[in-house]
Parts: sequence; C-alpha cells; structure tokens
Amino acid sequence: MQDLAKVTTVAGIPFKFSPHFPVVTVSTMRLLIVIQKHEPAKYEQCVEKDEFWFQDKNISQKEVLISALAPIIGSESKMEEYFEMTSQKEIKQQLINNTQEAVDIGAFGAPTFIVKKAGSDEEHMFFGSDRFELMASVLGLPYPGLAPSARL
Repeated sequence: MQDLAKVTTVAGIPFKFSPHFPVVTVSTMRLLIVIQKHEPAKYEQCVEKDEFWFQDKNISQKEVLISALAPIIGSESKMEEYFEMTSQKEIKQQLINNTQEAVDIGAFGAPTFIVKKAGSDEEHMFFGSDRFELMASVLGLPYPGLAPSARL
C-alpha cells in the first residue's frame, strides 16, 4: 500500500484502495465482451471508465455499470439489453476463450502487456504497470518517466 501511494503521488494519479476489493468481475467482463461485439467504437471508452479505483464503486453491481456506461453507450435501455446478452452461451464461451488465451501466453495477472516493435512479429510480454520503461526500451522509444512535477 505504501508503494502504491508513492507511485500514484509521483505520477499525479488520484488513487485510493477500493473498499470493494476484491470484487467478482465475471459479469462485468461478459458485459465488456458484449459491448466490444456490438459497440466496438465505444469499447475503449468503456474499458477506460474507472468507477472502481477512483470512484469507490462496486463494479460487480449492475446498477453501477449501467450508470457509468449508459452515457457512453447512449441509453440505459441499451445497457439493460446488453446485460441480458451476458447470459448467452457464446458470450460466456468468449470469456472462457479469452481467459484460456491469457493462460496460454503465460499471463499471470493484470496488467499484462504484449508489445511488438513496428515491422516485427516478435512479441514481448510485460507484467505490471512498472514496466513502461522496459517496454519503451524494447520498442526503441523514449521514456519520459513519471510526472516530473510531482513530489513525495
């Protein structure tokens, strides 16, 4: 917890540990699969919505997700429709497939990143948000580090 506090302070990221941690996210992940399938242009915005770490909301609750994502998707009724789809066999199977793919590549937590240098097929896996400097090095990119204006 002390390390998280230091990193987020230096990076200028508002963070506090969620009182809801750990939370069961199976229905949330299924919902994101439905959104990815039906609203691919809006998927990234939905994934980036951070109700859990910044807003202290329990993302396993349907009401929380509808409230957070309806403005992105366009309506609460559309979100209700998408929630109904989370029980479909193909959506459940896609989550199983996604999980197996992560296991097969050796992922063991989040965040796990797979990066490839432009023009190369070679993949590099990195685990953890403290690996950006290594990723930049592999990709031959500069890494400016954390926010230079923040102080502990």
